[in-house]
Amino acid sequence: MDEKLKEFTLYLKNTKKRTSNTIDSYKRDISGMYEYMRSNEIYDLDRITYTNINSYILHMEKEGKSPLSITRAISSMKTFFHFLLLRGYIKGEPTELVTAPKIVKKDRKQSSKEVTDKLISNINGNAPITLRDKAMILLMTDTGMRVGEITGILITDINLNMGYINCRNSNTEKTYTISQNVNKALREYINSGRDCLLKGESQYLFLSYRGERLTRQGFWKKIKEYGKKAGLIGQISPETLRKQDVK
Repeated sequence: MDEKLKEFTLYLKNTKKRTSNTIDSYKRDISGMYEYMRSNEIYDLDRITYTNINSYILHMEKEGKSPLSITRAISSMKTFFHFLLLRGYIKGEPTELVTAPKIVKKDRKQSSKEVTDKLISNINGNAPITLRDKAMILLMTDTGMRVGEITGILITDINLNMGYINCRNSNTEKTYTISQNVNKALREYINSGRDCLLKGESQYLFLSYRGERLTRQGFWKKIKEYGKKAGLIGQISPETLRKQDVK
């Protein structure tokens, strides 16, 4: 099994041009499956069945894995077994009929859609700062992330291929799923904006025009600028743009 995993990771790196973060995610997911199969005395990839995969999914649920983590693991396994089938290592895909668990999002109170849409419609252009601001505001309205969480995102915290962002602070770690809209905005910023702002080296995703980590105050200043341009003075703030948890 280990040799096939090495071959798979090389395929992801050299053929699919996946990032190291994405490859590491695949390796963790496949290694977890390997460990479970070995504990059940299954050592041959061609012996793994649909029933075995479903048993592993139930095992992850019993261990308290989140629906998002299980969904990522299923996606990784599907890609891996499809690779094995194409290479002739297995005769059928045991994950072909496997479906991912539904990710239930918390019911949240959304900010006024009219206000939000009006604000975003006034963020136009392809300047690096504009691409950054659009990505940040869309990320906030889509996920409910706080300003401090967004300005603290590291470039290594995001995985756009798998559609999620990790958020860490001193006490907790959260994983946010992102919509296609946000994914597109982030890709545009990373590909066409961030490098233009970067003055040296920085681990942070969102940068100021000086090439440093954007501050909370800097983000709020930009929100006020766009709000004034959209005629929304007094109607918006970072808090009103966020989706608040219903208590």
